[in-house]
Amino acid sequence: MLGFDMGRKRQDRVEQTMRYALRAGLIYGAVCWAVLFGGAERIISFLAKDDPQLLSMGTAAVKRLSPSLVVGGVTLTIQAYYQAMGKSGRMLAVSVGSIFLIQMPLVLAGAILGNYETIWSMAAAAGWLAAAAAAVLYDHDRRKTRRKCDGKSDQIQTK
Repeated sequence: MLGFDMGRKRQDRVEQTMRYALRAGLIYGAVCWAVLFGGAERIISFLAKDDPQLLSMGTAAVKRLSPSLVVGGVTLTIQAYYQAMGKSGRMLAVSVGSIFLIQMPLVLAGAILGNYETIWSMAAAAGWLAAAAAAVLYDHDRRKTRRKCDGKSDQIQTK
């Protein structure tokens, strides 16, 4: 839909689709977080029935990692936007940049600074930071594209 609306030069529709997609992703992520956070012990008990230490560690991991599910769809939605717009460089920057510039350094810092719980917390924080960075980049590009509109309609000027 994004590529189709962009081809028709309907920036208003592109922005509307992105708003819906981002909201749906946030709502879905929040529901997943609530289910996993609330049911962490029950979920892990399916895998670690006979091992109390594994049950304890697995439950803590799920509870620490699950908050990042709330924003997990943000980065993916923005990557899809850039791909549909034919901006492969931006899409690659969001994808690879979030992994190598945000997620890996934070998880490695967590490994150096602390225990498993620190690593899990850093991984969750990295998810939020990656989503925030992608959102800032998207907002900057969206505003720039909006300035290209002629003011009389929501059509994008191609010049």
